[in-house]
Amino acid sequence: MGLICSVVDHLPFTGYLPSQRIPYDCPPTNSIHQLAKLGFLSSSPLRPSLAFSFDTLETFQLLSNWCPRLSKQAFVKALCDTHQKLYSATLWQQFSDTFDTYLLILQCVDQHANTLLGRDAPNWRIQHSCPACQNRLETEGEIEHPIKLSLDGNNSLKRFGEAGSADRRTFSSSYFLSREEVDAFAQVKSHTKDKVGEESNGDVAPPMETDKADGVLDNWVTKNAEIGGVLDGVVSVCVEHWKANADDSKKGMFNCFEESGIFLACCRHGFTLVACDMVASGELAKYPLAVLSHINNSIVGKKIIGYDIGCAFKKTATNSSIPGLENVKWVVPAMHGYAHNRPCQLAHHPKYVVGAGIKDFKTCERTFSLTNHCAAVTHLATPFHRLQVIEAQLRQCDADKYASLGIFILNNYKQALTIVDEYSDIFSQVYNLERITPSDLTTWMAEEGVYLSGLKKELEEVTLAIAYVEALNWWRTAKAEHEVEHTGIAPPPVNLSSSDRGKRRVKPTYKAAYEKVGQCLEVVCELEAQLCVDLRWTVESTEYIKTKELIRTHKYRLALDRLEMLVVQCLFELQKGHFIKRMKYMCKRL
Repeated sequence: MGLICSVVDHLPFTGYLPSQRIPYDCPPTNSIHQLAKLGFLSSSPLRPSLAFSFDTLETFQLLSNWCPRLSKQAFVKALCDTHQKLYSATLWQQFSDTFDTYLLILQCVDQHANTLLGRDAPNWRIQHSCPACQNRLETEGEIEHPIKLSLDGNNSLKRFGEAGSADRRTFSSSYFLSREEVDAFAQVKSHTKDKVGEESNGDVAPPMETDKADGVLDNWVTKNAEIGGVLDGVVSVCVEHWKANADDSKKGMFNCFEESGIFLACCRHGFTLVACDMVASGELAKYPLAVLSHINNSIVGKKIIGYDIGCAFKKTATNSSIPGLENVKWVVPAMHGYAHNRPCQLAHHPKYVVGAGIKDFKTCERTFSLTNHCAAVTHLATPFHRLQVIEAQLRQCDADKYASLGIFILNNYKQALTIVDEYSDIFSQVYNLERITPSDLTTWMAEEGVYLSGLKKELEEVTLAIAYVEALNWWRTAKAEHEVEHTGIAPPPVNLSSSDRGKRRVKPTYKAAYEKVGQCLEVVCELEAQLCVDLRWTVESTEYIKTKELIRTHKYRLALDRLEMLVVQCLFELQKGHFIKRMKYMCKRL
């Protein structure tokens, strides 16, 4: 039976005119095969009425890889303008279904080729994603930490929860972990109730881990546990300034979004190892834990991992059930590292960590700068098409990294040689001038860490002395106020009754001043007992004078630290915006 099908082809060299109607003689069940032999593909498997050429589909695939913000609607509208046809929504839907079929064919071909080549293992892609990281030269020496990774999350690739709810397809990906794999590390908050039928106001116990299979609580993960032991208290302050380090109960997301972003793990050369969706939440602890578990099961070797809150998250990772993380070195990226306090920098900044080299551990941000272009088409996409677009972009990024890998390694090698050549003479002069050795620098840095760790808390004697002097000042001020109120009490009036004669009226302010004196005196006596003070200090006492000077010095140091922080922030802003170079350029132009 002869059938007629309209074809859409925007390339004239395929042998068919644009929007040509072609006849073909074949049974309805074989019509799609006949069209494929002619170079066309349709979304309908039985009685196709519209087909698109393979060249058209391939062109859109290449364009979308290089320009992810290009939507299918825009491409179909351009085709309609080229063919001078009226655009309709059904045409876009047919093109979308046909393109999905086209990508499925390519995926089946790749799977068959990988099976024949012996590349069909579940973790084959991640184990061979980066030739430089996962292969060694014959003459290459032993490296203590051959694997350097970066972890980070991004909130640009959101998707509205009500978008594409009718599409129930599941995208098969070699990059993304399934939600089940991620939820194995999920933290579930139990809803406590103060009264029957009333939920609590949110003051609940910290969330515990739960095994969804049997509902048994499993507390083998402690989110950002109390500082101590491994961390030695050096991150007790800096982690408070990072949103990613907040408790998981505070990492919410707008209710309108189902997927709120992605979480990536990249190697030092920029290849994406594994990713996962952040579902209706912020950057929870389960995402890096799931990513680390997958990497640890696939890639063997000691690792250096860079993470914005790596100084605090390593406690969470060490307490988890993931084996092999005790040999991992955690660093904070070079840019973010300067926002951490000095003790944290000494322990986790890449320039102080042996084996980090010249890496800044910001490769995830470079990948996000490319994947962010997909946000224009992912917000209203179906879950299937969202992952389809993101994975296509990740594959394109990896292909670009593979093509430029040799130049990247060569430039890094030249940069390392330049640094060695420029600073070798400088260091030699410093060593000879100061009569020191390279080992002295390591010793000084260790001593600085010990000294700063000892400044976590002031000595108890100093703290008590400062509190005692301040309490004495409050007590003397309260006594002065009491004396003023006491002298201001008027004598009793003459016309009092016989029962009220001899009494004086006591004002409420006098009673308050009297009670304040008693309270301050009680505090002073308590501190004197702790300091073992036999004779109360006066303003002429030697101890009182020394403590007052210490208080003034302490306030001066706090003000100096505040000024230093503001100056450093200003310098960072000027450096980030290249303000100095721009001003010099403008002055020359003027």
